[in-house]
Amino acid sequence: WGIFAAITLVSAIACSSPPEAEFEASSGGGPVPLEVTFTPVEESDDTSFFWEFGDGMTSDERMPTHVFQDAGDLVVRLTATKGGSEAVSMRTMRLEPGEPGWITVEPSSLELLSGERVQIVPSAFDTLGNPITDAEFMWSASGAAGEVLADGTFIAGPNVDVHDRAITVEFERLGGKASLDLPVSIQYGDLDSIVLDPGSINLRVNNRLDLNVIARDAQGHVLPEPDIELTAIRGVIDSILPGGEFVAGTLPTQSEQPLVLVEVTVDDETITETIRGTITEGILDRINVTALSEEIAVGNEVTFEVQAFDRFGNLLSLDSIDWELVDDSYGEIDTEGRFVPGGAAVSAAGPLITAIGELESVLAYAEIDLDVQPGPATAIVINPAVDSVVVGAGNPFGALVLDDFGNVIEDANVIWSAADGGAIDATGIFVAGFETGDFPGAVTATLPAGASGNSEEISASVDLVIRDRSSDMLAVEVSSATDTGIIIIDLVTSAIRSLADELDTNNGVEISPAWWPDGQRVAFASDVTGTLQIYDVDIDTGKIRQLVDVPAGSSMPAISPDGSKIAFVVPDDVWHVYVADLPEPDENGDISPITLDQATRLSDDDSVQNLLPVWSPDGTMILFTISTTIRDVELFVVPADGSEAPRRISEAAYSGFAWSSDGEFVLVVDNLSGGAQNLLVIDVASGEVHGFVPLPFEAFTAAWSPDNFEVAVVDRLTGALWLLDSDGSSLRQAVTRDFIPRNPAWRPVPIDAEAVLASLEEPAAA
Repeated sequence: WGIFAAITLVSAIACSSPPEAEFEASSGGGPVPLEVTFTPVEESDDTSFFWEFGDGMTSDERMPTHVFQDAGDLVVRLTATKGGSEAVSMRTMRLEPGEPGWITVEPSSLELLSGERVQIVPSAFDTLGNPITDAEFMWSASGAAGEVLADGTFIAGPNVDVHDRAITVEFERLGGKASLDLPVSIQYGDLDSIVLDPGSINLRVNNRLDLNVIARDAQGHVLPEPDIELTAIRGVIDSILPGGEFVAGTLPTQSEQPLVLVEVTVDDETITETIRGTITEGILDRINVTALSEEIAVGNEVTFEVQAFDRFGNLLSLDSIDWELVDDSYGEIDTEGRFVPGGAAVSAAGPLITAIGELESVLAYAEIDLDVQPGPATAIVINPAVDSVVVGAGNPFGALVLDDFGNVIEDANVIWSAADGGAIDATGIFVAGFETGDFPGAVTATLPAGASGNSEEISASVDLVIRDRSSDMLAVEVSSATDTGIIIIDLVTSAIRSLADELDTNNGVEISPAWWPDGQRVAFASDVTGTLQIYDVDIDTGKIRQLVDVPAGSSMPAISPDGSKIAFVVPDDVWHVYVADLPEPDENGDISPITLDQATRLSDDDSVQNLLPVWSPDGTMILFTISTTIRDVELFVVPADGSEAPRRISEAAYSGFAWSSDGEFVLVVDNLSGGAQNLLVIDVASGEVHGFVPLPFEAFTAAWSPDNFEVAVVDRLTGALWLLDSDGSSLRQAVTRDFIPRNPAWRPVPIDAEAVLASLEEPAAA
């Protein structure tokens, strides 16, 4: 194990032998740590020893043991002293590195770009830190990090990340092994390119598209968190939402053009690009149709043009346009939109032509209202053609001016004239005189030549029958915003007055007028005392007297045809119909009010409200109405003497108001279908509908004139009071003031039953 040399220095001293410095070592060298025992040759007890081991350590033991830890050639020096003499001996120890300890590398930290190379220089040490210069290193690398060559050259892979054990280097020695794991941080490179997804934009107006921008380095890595700025190039038309969503405006582009400016910045590098594209119109929303000429007349051709739009008003080009005519009798229209009206003129309230546009399988419709002007006037039709008018009454006439095809010429103005029987104004309202009889050709309508394209004058006439009135007055209950009372309408003079001056100032409410059979007095109900009671008044003198006095109140009076009895209703919790004899008046015309114990109850159903008693013409029967939320409304008749129970004469949902003069029929308001526009005539014996009076409105209440030729009707919706003949003709408004009428009552005079039945229409005629 090594070479050692000994040098002996001897000092000769008189009278003694010199010291001996030679020594032996248990080992001449080897791997550290190495334990060596040194033994001197000198055995004399008077000799001292001082050892220097070459590593800075010393000993004065005679035979020391020393552990060497530093590798290299170390010189061990022994100084032997005896007496005054010294001897020195030296030996070189050849010490080698020991077992593998650790490895260091240069560089010690690796931060690389993908594909970058670096030479790694390793250094080996034993366990005591002694460098090992002859170590043979072995290299390995994880596939995710990259590749390492046998000489320690590392090539970074593509995976950007911190790879904790990317590289391993190791060496073996003396049966042991040392290794080192190196982390590698593979980093992104500088901004090199950007990827736009999508690379172009193709949208409809007002649609949206997500824009994605990817930044890459030269190695193709997607760079994290680049600074991306998107700007809509068309300014206020388009917009970019915070999340990168592109919102197309409502204005299309004419062609492909730049739409979005893209700016991407990473550190100090910036790349700018634009996204081009096209914004097209929206889907078909509507079409507009216009005519090339404004007027359409019989036989004249007109061409229609169609424009199509999306919902933002952008003009579209249709794939196709189809035309449909509602009725072929109106004319013909071809595929190009050319319309030729038929032989007859048309003035239609609804559309006559439908245009159907199609674009990309989406349809849009436009309806065309046509007004095809009629031809020249050739005839006049007066409505009604034949009429019956009471003396002094007014009756409106209308005239239809027609062309050869029967089309009405709306703007034609006829000239009215009356030959006899009365007078007619410019609007066609005829007012009968006071001479009764038949008047042939009484009313004439004339259209002057050239007035409506007619070359000659055209005229038409109607015959009239003027008859006597059966009643000259109506008593009517009316309501205003602040009061309810009764008025009298003079049908001859058209005068309106209150029932009595005293009633105008008594702060009471007066309702339900009913005439005495002599037509001189009117019975009514008033709450002037706080409770409804029945009174009557002389229409000439205004004298008022009380007829009924019942604690619960009384209302809805009806005087018998002979004036001897009164029927009325007591408005208690359940309303009932009563009848009582009227007392004889004293010398002043006064009577004692009737009390409830003097009356007989005629209605017998305590579960309903019994209302509106009406006497039959012979005074033997009373018609009344019952009302309940369960059965709605029904009509009953009962003998006036109470000898029999009430008998129902109608189906549900009627209201009765008058008898015919022969007592066989009653006039009722039809409410069966929620307000049908008819007054019905019901047969009392069978309950069947005998006839009807057609109305242009819904009736609320109604009354027959004594001769049954006229009907007074209150309009349910407007509250207006109308008069008309029993055949539905001669409709005229009776009250035009600012109050609402109800419950009209005709002043009674003798009537002709045969005439009224002859005027009724059979239901089948409806």
